Amino acid sequence: MVSTLVLFQAIFSYWITSNVFTIGQVALLKNPAARKAMGIPEMVSYQSEQDPGGFFDNLKAGEFNSFIVLNHR
Repeated sequence: MVSTLVLFQAIFSYWITSNVFTIGQVALLKNPAARKAMGIPEMVSYQSEQDPGGFFDNLKAGEFNSFIVLNHR
């Protein structure tokens, strides 16, 4: 029981630390002044020409595409 508790604490502390660093990194990189200071170019926004479709439409399209790829060989 003790080893399970220690493993849980280790995983939890890793998860918390990783998420805190990730949130900090995202917050920093969204700041235009920070991006300019680091020499990172401005983000470019692109408009999609196609409707992205719904979840099940994309699921069916992915299944169809994988079927084509797997049976093409």
